Amino acid sequence: LLGGNEESLPYAIEYFRIYVIGTIPVLISLGMNPFINAQGFPKIGMATVILGAVLNIALDPLFIFTFDMGIRGAALATVLSQCASALWVIFFLRSKRPPLRLKRFCIDKAQLPGLLKLGATGFTFKVTSSITQAVVNVMLKGFGGELSTLYIGAMSLINSIREIMSLPNSGVTGAGQNVMSYNYGAKKDDRVSACIRFILLSGLLVNTLLWILMLLIPEPIIRIFTDDPELISLTVHCGRIYFGAFPFMALQMSGQTTFVALNRPKQALFFSMLRKIILVTPLTLLLPNIGLGVEGVFWAEFLSQLIGASICFSTMYFTIWRKMLHQKASKEL
Repeated sequence: LLGGNEESLPYAIEYFRIYVIGTIPVLISLGMNPFINAQGFPKIGMATVILGAVLNIALDPLFIFTFDMGIRGAALATVLSQCASALWVIFFLRSKRPPLRLKRFCIDKAQLPGLLKLGATGFTFKVTSSITQAVVNVMLKGFGGELSTLYIGAMSLINSIREIMSLPNSGVTGAGQNVMSYNYGAKKDDRVSACIRFILLSGLLVNTLLWILMLLIPEPIIRIFTDDPELISLTVHCGRIYFGAFPFMALQMSGQTTFVALNRPKQALFFSMLRKIILVTPLTLLLPNIGLGVEGVFWAEFLSQLIGASICFSTMYFTIWRKMLHQKASKEL
């Protein structure tokens, strides 16, 4: 159903059976870490992420090679690192350091609708990303022919590289969202506007530099993940298509972050769905069938980034940011 074949399916099943054990720990670490950051302990929150990552990196070679556990070792290393991060979060929130500690509490039903509206954006993004990836794998398998496994491998590498390339922008927008929300509540629109500008410009700068690297010297980056010449060659070609509009992601993230931070859940939810459900998925199904073949799957991402990001940012600018800029100009006069 998700594009697995005879070669990859046994590994996927073996990995998943162990990996699913870490579902609750990862929900604890990722879900409760914001409670640490929000209380003024960003270093502790960062340590949560670093702890899991470093432990995973250290345990992977130990379990995979030393204990000869193969794919099961990789899954076990991931689960143990997730458990360590979860215990770290629980320990800190139970300590005396944070003002708001983890203890018995009652759910305030009046706050639930607002929380669900704001949380729906992230939830929708995750769900739609999973749906899109499933469609992508199916199309790669269907149109890739004898090279379908290689194309799926190339897409997996591209997704891994994209995650790394997105980290700087994600970090800035995550921090900027908190700053914008705080100043929006304090009615300091000039600071909100300055934060939007900083998120946008820093994102454009970093994303453009990374985009240039992927266009000019993609091979050294891809070799970090594999030494297969055929897979490297295919990933270089497909990656240049896939990342063709990567700088535009700065527009998407700055626009969507602003909608969430300024309590515009409907707009945030819509633009979360726009790129993945309304654009990527239909284009992924359409382009391979109108002459582009398997490469149409990669062109679908390019076009969705270009169109979706432009619409998202333009809407944010004309409905929110332009008004703030006009208000600032009026005050200066």
